[in-house]
Amino acid sequence: MSIHDSVFTKPRFYRELLSAVAMLMLLLLPATAFTQVSVTIEDYFDAEPGHNIPMEITLQNYDSLMALGGFDLRIDYDASVLTLMNVTSGWLFNDCDWEYFTYRIYTEGIRGVGIVGIADINNGAHHPDCYFEGVAGVLAVLEFHVASDSVYSGQAVPVRFVWTDCGNNAFSNVSGDTLLLSRYVYDWFDHTPIHANDTMPTYNGAPDACLGGNSTRMVDYYSGKVTINEEPFFERGDLNLNGIPNEIADYVLFANYFLYGLSVFDINPEAQIAASDVNADGLVLTVRDYIYLYRIIIGDALPYPKAPIDTIQGDTAVFAIDLDAKTVTLEYSDSLAAAYLVFDGDIIPTLAGGAMTLDYAFTDSTTRVLIYPFSGKPVITPGLLLTYTGTGTLVYAEVADYYNAMIPTGIVETGGGSTHVCGDVDCSGDVDIDDVVYLLIYIILGGPEPCADCPL
Repeated sequence: MSIHDSVFTKPRFYRELLSAVAMLMLLLLPATAFTQVSVTIEDYFDAEPGHNIPMEITLQNYDSLMALGGFDLRIDYDASVLTLMNVTSGWLFNDCDWEYFTYRIYTEGIRGVGIVGIADINNGAHHPDCYFEGVAGVLAVLEFHVASDSVYSGQAVPVRFVWTDCGNNAFSNVSGDTLLLSRYVYDWFDHTPIHANDTMPTYNGAPDACLGGNSTRMVDYYSGKVTINEEPFFERGDLNLNGIPNEIADYVLFANYFLYGLSVFDINPEAQIAASDVNADGLVLTVRDYIYLYRIIIGDALPYPKAPIDTIQGDTAVFAIDLDAKTVTLEYSDSLAAAYLVFDGDIIPTLAGGAMTLDYAFTDSTTRVLIYPFSGKPVITPGLLLTYTGTGTLVYAEVADYYNAMIPTGIVETGGGSTHVCGDVDCSGDVDIDDVVYLLIYIILGGPEPCADCPL
């Protein structure tokens, strides 16, 4: 029987009746006779260092009559090994057409991520197709980046449910008058119950102090883990895997990646990509790695060992493209060592001046441009950077300076009937926190569409 052939297609009052019946059964039957709801962070095996992985959070509600109306999950993970890139709603959430999904990353105190889902919000006649009665499926998907450093190879890293207050890891029934708390909690390394009447913060479930009023223990929680593969053999800077790291051939191969993409790594792509983390910051295939490789080759820097390093934050480098004059200008507070630009369209760029080298390639309706050093100390100064012929729009920019700073970039487009700043989704003329709020209102609540004069 499919999800749409079940009781989920019945009218709303029928679902609420089911919820009322379920609550009556909670009062009449022992807890063990009815508690059949569980939430599991699925284990992820064989995670590759330096790669992104998905971890599914699944709900199992096969044997329960309970119609659910919302959830609030709180999950802890080791941020030195796993970087949370994104959280998306799962197929069960989407198939039942629940209306609200969001997440928040906590960077202070007990770090981790909070995930909130609500079945029905006050937004008119639209209502969900189901409330998870009698089904199992994926509620949400966590996307992590696994650190590329070999010190973590072969380790199992926990991703665990954590309780910092009574609202964590709790579900509401569909009518919103009952809070369903943890019953049994199972840890990541041994799936035997660890539930205990603890003080918060805790990994052992909601304390007894959270009980009271219309709350009941009904949901079991299973924490998960990421098992990281042994790192494939490589040396930093040996992109061509010939056993000689940080040579000119590695530098040329790295440049070819920026122009032609991942297809240039045809020996052992995973090992070659991992070897590109020349500056040991845990990020692969960056312009900052490329410049640090250049510095090693000319004798201006030493290779890094396995341990990651701290980086400094630089000012924003802004690239202004004039579609009428066909120029690109750099606005920055200092000089740069390299720039990687991607244009949507077919253009022929020409460097405006200086001692740098410019290469470009056109593939699949995209022109990739790399401005890089080949001798001496690289200097890209603010001002006119390049001119071009043909037609194209600047859609991506990445830069590096000589000191390994993390430098954000921005793109400003003028001419061609456009004066829009990429990222200015509320058309205010500035890129600021208001644009983030505007975008969230558009995505979550269906507010006005963002400005779209250039890719966002």
